[in-house]
Amino acid sequence: MGEEKRRMPKKWEKLTFQFGALFLCFALITILLSAFLAHTRIRDLVRDQSKDTVRGVAQNLAGIIMRDGDLFKSWQEYMEEHAEDLYIEYDYLSFEEYSDIFDHDFEAQYPGKVFGKDVSFEELTDKLKAEFATYYQLYWMTIFSNTRTSFNLPFAYYVTVDEPTITYVIDADRFQDYEDPERLLLMDTNTRTREDVPVMYECFDLKSEVDKLETVTDEYGYTCTYYVPIIIDGELMGLVGADGDVNLVDAEISLNSFTLVGLLTVVVAVCIILLNRFVQKVYVDRLVLLNERVETYTRDKDPSIADDIRANVDRHDEVATLSLQIAQMITELEQHIERIVAISGDLLGAQERAAKLDDLARTDAMTGLMNKLSYTECMDRLDRQVKEGRACFSVTMIDLNFLKRLNDTYGHDKGDAAINLLAAYIKKTYPAKSSFRIGGDEFVAVLEDDAVQETEQAIQRLRTLIADGSTDDPATQISAAIGVATYTNETSSRDVFDKADEDMYRNKKAMKAVRKS
Repeated sequence: MGEEKRRMPKKWEKLTFQFGALFLCFALITILLSAFLAHTRIRDLVRDQSKDTVRGVAQNLAGIIMRDGDLFKSWQEYMEEHAEDLYIEYDYLSFEEYSDIFDHDFEAQYPGKVFGKDVSFEELTDKLKAEFATYYQLYWMTIFSNTRTSFNLPFAYYVTVDEPTITYVIDADRFQDYEDPERLLLMDTNTRTREDVPVMYECFDLKSEVDKLETVTDEYGYTCTYYVPIIIDGELMGLVGADGDVNLVDAEISLNSFTLVGLLTVVVAVCIILLNRFVQKVYVDRLVLLNERVETYTRDKDPSIADDIRANVDRHDEVATLSLQIAQMITELEQHIERIVAISGDLLGAQERAAKLDDLARTDAMTGLMNKLSYTECMDRLDRQVKEGRACFSVTMIDLNFLKRLNDTYGHDKGDAAINLLAAYIKKTYPAKSSFRIGGDEFVAVLEDDAVQETEQAIQRLRTLIADGSTDDPATQISAAIGVATYTNETSSRDVFDKADEDMYRNKKAMKAVRKS
C-alpha cells in the first residue's frame, strides 16, 4: 500500500480490548451489588412472608367451612360412610351441573320448600343425599382449587386425622381412582406418623392453631404448611392445610427483585450514559463520518473520496484500519471499472454475433422457417412435458406434392420456388417459432396449450391459401398433403409425429385418387 501502510494497533489500542475492559468493570460492580442486596433484603423476608401467606389462606378456607356449620358436619359424616358409593366422573366440567341436578330433584320432591330451612340434610331421601353430597364435594374442591391458584400455592386441602391415617376429605387437585381411571378419587388416605408431621398432630391434639410451619421434603417437593382446625359445635372435625413452596416463594422474591432491579437500573443507566459518551466520541463519530464519505462515493462515483478518507486517519485502531482498507478498495474499484468499460464494447459485440449465429443455426436457409435442429429441440421439450404429465400439443405434417416431377420437368429453380411458396403460406398460417422445414418437401407445425384448439382452423386457412394461389401454369401450381395428430396419452412426441405422418399419407393417397379420376 506504499505510504498508506500503518503500524498494527497495539493490544490496548484495539476496540475489542477497550470495550471488554469497560464492560468487565460494569459487570463486576453489578455482581457485587446484586449479591449484597440479595443477601441483606431477602434473607429475613422469605420465611416470614411465606408464613403469612399460607396462614392467611388456611384461615380463610377454615372460616368459609365453619360458616356452613352443621351442614358441613352432616355432609362430612355422610361422606365418611358413603364416599365409595358416589361416582363422579374425573373429567367433570363444573360443580354447577351437579347443583342443577340436586335443585331440580329437590323441587320435585319438596315443592315450594327451601333446603336448609324447611328441609334439613338428615330429612333428605337417600337419592337427594347422594346428589347433594356429590355437588357439595365438587363445590368445596372448586373453592380450594381457586384459592390455591389465586395465591400460587402448590397444595390446599382439608383432612381428618385418625393416627396414623390421614384422610383427604377435600383436595384442590383431582386424582383418578386407582381401580377406575375415569372416576374421581374421593376420601384418599395416607399414613403419616408424628415424626413425619409433628406440627399437624400438635394442632390436632390442642384443637387450636399452632404458630408454626410444618416443613416437609417428599416426592411433592420442599413445602411449608400451616394448619387451622375446624371445630363445629365444639367438635374437632378436621384440619385445613395450606402449603407454600420454600424453594420459590414467588411473591417475596418478586418484591425484592423489583427493588434490586430498580437500584441496578439506576446504576447501569449512569454507566451506560458515560460509556455511550465515550464510545460516541472516540468511535461512533468517526464511523459515521466514514459512512458519509462512502455514501458520497456511492452517489457521485468520485474517486477523490479515497484521498479524503486517508487524510482523516489520525489513530491506530480498527476504525483507522477499516478506513484505509475502504480507501484502497475505492481506488482498486475505480481501476477495475476502467478495465471493464474498456472490454465491455467487445463483449457486447461478441454477444450480438453469438446470438445471430445461434439464430442462423436454427433457421432453414431457403425458407426462413425453423430447421430440423429446432424441430428436434422442440420434440425433446415436448417429451419432457409428456414425462411430467403436463403435455398439450398437436402436430401437423405438410408435404409438398409432386416436387420430383417439378424438378424433372421444369428444373430445380421451379422446384425451389414451389417450396418457398408453400413455406410462405405456412408462415402466414402458423407462429414463426412453431413451423419447421424438416426435409426437402416436408414441413411440420406444432401448436401447444390453448392454441391446440385452433389446429383445424389453421389447416383450413392453409388449404385456402394454397387454393387461392393456384394458377393455370403447371410450373407454378402447387398442392400439399396435410396430416394432423393431437397428443392424448402417447408415450412420446415421436408417437404423435408418426400418427400425423400416417394421416398425411392417407391424405396424399386420397388426393392422388382424385387427380386420376
